[in-house]
Amino acid sequence: MEGVGVCGGAGGAAGDGGGGGVDPGRGDDPGGSFCAVGVHAGPAVGVMLLVVTGVGFLIHVYSVGYMASEGGYYRYFAYLNLFMAMMLTLVLASSFPVMFVGWEGVGLCSYLLIGFEFEKEVAASAGRRRFW
Repeated sequence: MEGVGVCGGAGGAAGDGGGGGVDPGRGDDPGGSFCAVGVHAGPAVGVMLLVVTGVGFLIHVYSVGYMASEGGYYRYFAYLNLFMAMMLTLVLASSFPVMFVGWEGVGLCSYLLIGFEFEKEVAASAGRRRFW
C-alpha cells in the first residue's frame, strides 16, 4: 500500500511500478507541488471507464431520438456532455481536489439535467430539491 500524499490522495503515479519511492509529481515530496493534477490508471479505472463511456453512449443514442422533436436540443446535449466529462474526471482523478471537482461537476450537471424543462413547475421544483 502506498503512502498518503499532502493532498490526501492515495496510490502511486501511473507507471511507478508500485514501489515505495517518492514521486515528485504526487505531492508527497516536500519539494514537489502541493496538489498534483493528473490521472490515475489501473485495472479498476479501466473497467469504470468502460462502464461510464458505455452507458453514456447508450444514453446519447437514446437521447438523439427522444430529443429530436423537443426544444433545447443543443442545450440538453451540452449538459449531457458536460455530465460525461465530469463523470470521467471523477473516475480518473488522482487526488482529492480533482475528485472534488468531478464530484461537484456531476452534482451541477444533475441539477441542470433534472431541471432541464424549467418552464414546467414540476421540473423546476425537482431541480431545486436536488440541493436539499
